[in-house]
Amino acid sequence: MSHVSAGKIKVKDLVALLQAVKGMPEYGIDGCPELELVKQNTYKWFGSIVGDSAPTPVYQLQAMIYMVKEMNLSWEEVRELAKGAGVELPESPLQIEENPLDLNETRKLLKIAQFKEAFDKQNEKIGKDAEYVIRYKKEHSKSGESYEIGVIPHPTRKGEYWLSADYWQNGYGLMDAKGLGGVVHEKKTEIGPDGKKTEVNTTDWGQDLKQRYTAAAYANRAKQAGRKVKAVEQLPNGKVCVETEE
Repeated sequence: MSHVSAGKIKVKDLVALLQAVKGMPEYGIDGCPELELVKQNTYKWFGSIVGDSAPTPVYQLQAMIYMVKEMNLSWEEVRELAKGAGVELPESPLQIEENPLDLNETRKLLKIAQFKEAFDKQNEKIGKDAEYVIRYKKEHSKSGESYEIGVIPHPTRKGEYWLSADYWQNGYGLMDAKGLGGVVHEKKTEIGPDGKKTEVNTTDWGQDLKQRYTAAAYANRAKQAGRKVKAVEQLPNGKVCVETEE
């Protein structure tokens, strides 16, 4: 079984991501001492999609791009196909990322040959689409056995990356790495267009890493703007606070 999930941050500063992994010792901030960020195109995961969760939003976007570019369908034609299956797609394929399909909608679309081909083609790329990888260091006992985090280029926004990892069975030890942040399962209430409330299960992982990345990226932007970074402090709740001055 597999549950591939995207990290809910947009990575635009690879130096900051490296700082998040290695830590920021100049501010007394620890990183992930067992992990490393390396340049690598493939990352380890379960290896196949079993269809028990909706595809990652960016993978949904890439499947839609495939239908337009490789199948030579207009976006209106794609929307009409989806409408025939009872699924309403947004006015632009780029809006899929911010308003992704749920599992039920995905299953409806997969009954249509064109959508099935697009998602199958996308699934073939999973694990082979990274530019960098976050993994256990080679000398670690879990190296080679645990899953890895892919740092994947965004399909339409140059210079932006997103993080992808398979959190099934705790990523076979990946999510146990010190400083990463583990896996968090939550339930939230969403209100649909018809006003009805529905309970949605959400999963996130690596919150500690993401908070350090956000802090490092902010500190780097402040320095580039000529501001002095006075302090970077990790709060008891895990959040990282950056103090700057002109």
